[in-house]
Formats: sequence, C-alpha cells, structure tokens
Amino acid sequence: MAPLNNCTCEEEGHGHQTEGFLDQVLLASVVVERWYMAPGVRRVPITEGGLIATLFLPSGPGPFPGLLDLWGWGGKLVEYRAALLASHGIASMALDYLTPQMTKETGRMVDIDYFETAYRVLEQHPQILGSRIAMLGLSFGVGVTLRMAVYSKGLKLSCAVCISGSHVQPIDGPLEQMLTYLNKNAYKMRSDENNQVIWRDLMLPIPTDPSLKVEMGRLQCPLLLVVGEDDQNWPSSESAMDMREMMERAGNSHLLTVLSYKNAGHLIEPPFTPFTRASTTKTDTNPPTKVMTLWGGELVAHSRAQEDAWRKTLVFLRENLNIEKIHLDKDNQSILLPIPTDPSLKVDVGRLQCPLLLVVGEDDQNWPSYESAIDMREMMERAGNGHLLTVLSYKNAGHLIEPPFTPFTRASTFKSVTNPPFTMMALWGGELVAHSRAQEDAWKKTLVFLRENLYGGMKPGASFSNL
Repeated sequence: MAPLNNCTCEEEGHGHQTEGFLDQVLLASVVVERWYMAPGVRRVPITEGGLIATLFLPSGPGPFPGLLDLWGWGGKLVEYRAALLASHGIASMALDYLTPQMTKETGRMVDIDYFETAYRVLEQHPQILGSRIAMLGLSFGVGVTLRMAVYSKGLKLSCAVCISGSHVQPIDGPLEQMLTYLNKNAYKMRSDENNQVIWRDLMLPIPTDPSLKVEMGRLQCPLLLVVGEDDQNWPSSESAMDMREMMERAGNSHLLTVLSYKNAGHLIEPPFTPFTRASTTKTDTNPPTKVMTLWGGELVAHSRAQEDAWRKTLVFLRENLNIEKIHLDKDNQSILLPIPTDPSLKVDVGRLQCPLLLVVGEDDQNWPSYESAIDMREMMERAGNGHLLTVLSYKNAGHLIEPPFTPFTRASTFKSVTNPPFTMMALWGGELVAHSRAQEDAWKKTLVFLRENLYGGMKPGASFSNL
C-alpha cells in the first residue's frame, strides 16, 4: 500500500489575498509522507462470494481479532483506516459495498447477505479469532453497521464503532430503502452563503415512528458513538441523543459510550488526516451531479477531536476484543502460563543466598512477571529464605520498566526468534501515567536497594545522583 503524500506550499502573498494563487511565485514546499502499514502487515485482496474487499493482517502468525470497516457514501474501496488498524493488531477488512460487481451489473444496492458474507470470511479465516469480530462504520456506513448489529442473525459482534452517522432508516425492507428515504426528503436540502450544500436536515427532526429507526433497545454488544457537534452532513449529535434515550428506556444503555466533540465536523478520521471542511461530491440523482458538500468543523477543534477519538477508539476496541489477552500461540495461552509446578522447569529460588529485588508491572503483556513474582515468593517462604526477597509491584505498569523519563512504549515492532524470523507488533502493556510513575519510583528504590546491599549504606565521600 503506497503512502499518502501531503504537499505544503508557501507562495508569495499568501495570507494577504484570496485570488490568483496560480500566478504567485512559489517560495518553499515540503512533501510529508505518511505510511499506514506497519512493518510486517500484509495486504490480501478478497473477491470470494462476490466481495470487493481488502483484508489487512497484522504481523505475525495470529490469531488476531477481526474488524469489518465500512466507509460512507463516497463508495469504492478505501483502505488506509483498515491498514492502520491492522498496524495496531486488529485484522481489518475494508469493504466496498456501494460499487461492487453486483451493483454495477444490476444497478441495485447490495443487501444484508453481502455483509454477512464478509463477516463469514473474517470468521472462518485461519488467522482470525471468529469469536472476536467488530464492525466500524462512518457516515452512511453507520446505518449499515447498526442494522447488522441489531437485526442480522448471522453476525455476533463483540462491539461496534459508529462515527458521524445515524440510526434513522426504514427498517422494514431492503437496505436500499435507506436511499429512498433520503431522496424523499431531498427538498430539505439547503445551502449556506458560499453555496455549500447542507444535507443534515434530510433526517430532521428525528422521527418518533419506530419503523423509521433501528431498534437500539435490542442491541446486545458494546457500542461507541463518535459525533461532531458541528456535523453539517448528518444529524449525528441529535441521533446520538435519541439512541441514548432509546437504550435507557430499554435498559441496555450500559453498552453505550458517546464521544461528542464541540466544533468538530462530519469527517472524523484517523489523526493527522488533513482537515476538510467542504469538498465536491456526487448526488444520487440520475444523472449524478457534482455539488460542494459542507462537512462542518473548525480546524483546531476538529483536528484535536480526531486525535482524541482515535486514541479512545483503540482503547475501546482493545477492551472489547480482549486484545490484551491474545497471545501468539494458536491455543491463545501465554507461552509461560500457567506457572509450572514441575520443579525441573523453574529456578530453585529456595536456594538463593543473596538479597533479591523483583520489579514487576501488573499489566506486563510480554512476560508473566507478576505471576512469576507471586510463585517465587511462595517458593522462598517455603524454603525459609523469604526474608531475602523484596517485590515492587506496580498497577497499570507494563513490561519495559526503564530508567525514569524514558519515553513510554506500549507496543513496538519486534523480530521473532523463529527460522526464518518475522516482524511482529509486540504489546508491552501499561498506561502512560501509571507506567511513567512506576519507572520513577522503581529507579529510586532500586538505587536504595543497591546502596544498602553493595555498600551497607552510603559511605563518607560517596556521591550519587538523585536519579
């Protein structure tokens, strides 16, 4: 997958005029290259079952949790978000559901069975955990995601993420009726002073007729809604409020998380994606026409929303797909767990004759250091040398407990010891603040431990840094 190239140019007169940029002298320019695939991520085209899709598999043998990625009305195959998710350990399938072969041949939109086919491809893939699959929808893809999550008998989602969309749609009949409903309300379309089209009113006011909304009270998986309060394309903020009310009445609102961002617009994408307040789009008319669509949002607020929403989306997916509990072996068991009872498979720490300091992070995802420390303590207490052991155990700290102020690394690429080796994305664990504080505390206490046991305390003339 090719990187995205962003070119930033500085031209003479920039900031002082609004016309004639093509005639100005170019003073400076720079191209920023952005990659979405981490080393070792694999891109696999999918065509089985009539699908037009691309599956991105994380580095390593798996198994991995899966995700079905649906974009909006722009159509075609949009891959970069799926590639980025795979770089974070989630096998992600970008799916074209608006312009597949069937639609090109018949002119009709795909229906639920198309998405169920895509789900089965993920579910049956040998490197994907079929019991841990999510869906992510943006814009028009939100309506599809919610319909599938609530009504499809062929899907059992672990969670769903919906960005800038709505639950408003006729629920009786084929998926194509979503378009019919929008076209019927086309008279509500309006333009701003710059002749930029605002579509959000097509779904307003939010209907009270239950046949025109996905029945959110039937949802059985965790749902994350991401909305921009200045969304000018879909009434995502109003829809989120109505969905919350529906779920509260039904008693399943504990499944709902809403991230709402003031002055953010419709296109809430991965962080550092260039902000687009308006752009040309094609209508669904026959023949289609080009219009300038207003997405909304303000530059700084929208950009910050993208950063915050992406970070919290990854946390949501990790928690609900149980990524932190997935290990590299196919039986989904830690390589060193459970701690063996066979004494030939453990160092006999009961024979230890010198003081020992163990530093462990309770969120260590690389080694079972916490469980090992507990077992070592028990072995030494039974042997009568438990007085030699000191354990520093830190909640929400990960594996890489280094000297203080070393940058926190939750995950990074790592080469296996197999032959031939392969590159994987290793999860070290930990949370930023807790891990950083653990590094400071552990370093201070490690120096005290060494001073006491190497010098018997500070000697006259000795000098140590505060670190």
